[in-house]
Amino acid sequence: MKIQISLSAKGADKNEVFRFFNMVFYPGKAWQLMQEKKVKPTLEEFHIEEWAKQFLALNRDKPDEKALGFIRVDHDYAKTLDEERINEPGMIVVTKIGAVLIDGQHRLARRYLSGLDTMPVYVFTEKQAKKHKIML
Repeated sequence: MKIQISLSAKGADKNEVFRFFNMVFYPGKAWQLMQEKKVKPTLEEFHIEEWAKQFLALNRDKPDEKALGFIRVDHDYAKTLDEERINEPGMIVVTKIGAVLIDGQHRLARRYLSGLDTMPVYVFTEKQAKKHKIML
């Protein structure tokens, strides 16, 4: 499968907010900073099974089951994502509590339910994220 390396998150809004426990992230701002070459995260493969099960409440054995996970995703929308879109990298910030997927929940859901085990992601350190105000 071909991985699409892109710095153009479709529909990225620099004011987009993602909240995870007591942390606040700005993925749109991160995409903008990457496009402007002001920050350079690493590109890695993220093993998605644990995130899919734990936070999105997804089950490959029952792909049409719409359980309410800690993070809500629109299952119907996720199913509409084409191969090009699901191959675009997501975005992770590594925090004190672990890796947090701040952009790409629907892509991850689609990949997981399609039987894929990994997802390309841009990875920011907590230091990078705080310095560039991607994480508050």
